[in-house]
Amino acid sequence: MTALPLTKWENKERFTSSAQAYRERLIASLPTQSILSNQLLNSYPLGSDVSKVPETSGLLSQRQIEITNLDATDILSRIANKTYSAEEVTLAFGLRAAIAHQLVSCLTELWLEDALVRARELDAYLAEHGKVCGPLHGLPISLKDQIAIKGRVTSLGYLSLHEQAKPSETTAALAEILQNAGAIFYCHTTLPQSIMHLECESFWGRTLNPFNTSLTSGGSSGGEGALVAMRGSPLGIGTDIGGSVRSPAANCGLYGLRPTAQRIPNAGSKTYVPGRDSILGVIGPLTHSLRDVELFMDVVLSHRSAPWVVDPSYLPLPWRGPSQLSLDKKSRKKIKVGVMWTDGEVRPTRPIRRAMEGLVQKLKENEEEFEVVEFQPYKSRDAWYIIRQLYFVDGGRRVKDLTCNSETKETLHPLTDWLLNDAGTKPVDDITDTHKLWELNVVRETYRAEYSLHWNSQHVDVVLCPVAPYPAPPHGEAKWWSYTSLWNLVDYPGFAFPSGLVVDPELDKETESYTPLNEDDELVYTSYAPERFANAPISLQLVAKKYRDEDVVEALARIEELIKR
Repeated sequence: MTALPLTKWENKERFTSSAQAYRERLIASLPTQSILSNQLLNSYPLGSDVSKVPETSGLLSQRQIEITNLDATDILSRIANKTYSAEEVTLAFGLRAAIAHQLVSCLTELWLEDALVRARELDAYLAEHGKVCGPLHGLPISLKDQIAIKGRVTSLGYLSLHEQAKPSETTAALAEILQNAGAIFYCHTTLPQSIMHLECESFWGRTLNPFNTSLTSGGSSGGEGALVAMRGSPLGIGTDIGGSVRSPAANCGLYGLRPTAQRIPNAGSKTYVPGRDSILGVIGPLTHSLRDVELFMDVVLSHRSAPWVVDPSYLPLPWRGPSQLSLDKKSRKKIKVGVMWTDGEVRPTRPIRRAMEGLVQKLKENEEEFEVVEFQPYKSRDAWYIIRQLYFVDGGRRVKDLTCNSETKETLHPLTDWLLNDAGTKPVDDITDTHKLWELNVVRETYRAEYSLHWNSQHVDVVLCPVAPYPAPPHGEAKWWSYTSLWNLVDYPGFAFPSGLVVDPELDKETESYTPLNEDDELVYTSYAPERFANAPISLQLVAKKYRDEDVVEALARIEELIKR
């Protein structure tokens, strides 16, 4: 097969030829036993559900299908009791990842043979010692192409960086923790140009949503979202500075946690703007189950791992396990859930409202466990203005130096151009005056203080809200970040989770008249038609206050009991 075709925005001759060459090289590196025929690929036009193609392609054995349909917790249990070997688990996920890439364009590199060497070493350890080497013994984990691995190239979705990139001499701190716990790394996944889209398109191509390929997988950890949803990975690692874990998790029907900043170590992870700390990016997991998120957090923030010892900038705050929210039913406290139906700027579309209404009704029917109150939004437009300026205090100069002003002459993606120029009342400022940056940081801290008072005044444990005003949107249309970026600005942990519903063209018709509040609201309202979003997973978000990551996880565990009834 050949790489997926270039899209319209890639219109510079050198950029086009170089990008296509790298894509073709990646396809050529895939295992021969994973290659899909052009006839099969052509039978799935844009808009198809390709999520089950790996299982129906005939390229995986029934045992490999069985393995890849398990969550990480089950896989670890079965490796430990020798039902499966680490080698066969790694091979199964490596092959399924290769198949997935041909369908949704989610990889930047696959190093399956090296991963199998590591898997055999772990199998030998288990055979010799009769025990696993750590809590993640033999688990394949995929990584967004920001997480450095020794000997692997990380180029952040920029062609100019990829052409100059050399294999990393070090491994990121988080990856070292996971590796020491027994994890096996085998691939890097796609991210968008600038790493600043809730979409996933770069010189590597456009990453597609497995459940409807005319929709986006989300971003910026969109490669992880697509790969995990395709069951090409049991657990993926993404990053989040404005929604980049929660967006792909929501679009692809997964669990995705954005932890409080400075809990999960990100030393050694790559960024195109080192030193930017006005808004901190964080690392978070994308998984198939809630318990796998807990597994990840428990391993990384255990006393054994102790990332705060290696890097004192991180909080000495181990994962605390079950809280008062999750004790046995007789002693655990009632959870007070604030429901934020809208951010006050852009109303959610019908599928999101349907999922919210259904869950809120279930919460209200279980009044012995939950108290439900309205949660009022607070200055969402101001929050977007502040965080957008903090993202690009250089006015976008660094992004342009790596794209249109670089030797590769990489064209600015429309969403990159929109974010720099048209995503607010005016283009982002180039704040060359140090005092102006200080002033902007004061504005940020003032908003954080105001929001804390606002939250406290409503006396809630957690807030239930949308992840976005829509399910996974068509490519290029993800232009309202407020439902996720707000929580980055105030640094509250946010957890995207599947509602168990998908968009239904009949159930999700807009039947009531509505007058949009502003241009952004009007764009979302007028572009919505349920047929465009058909089969998209519908996800929601749960949020707690800063450092209350355990509470948001445990509250979701109790809410999930209702969802599954």
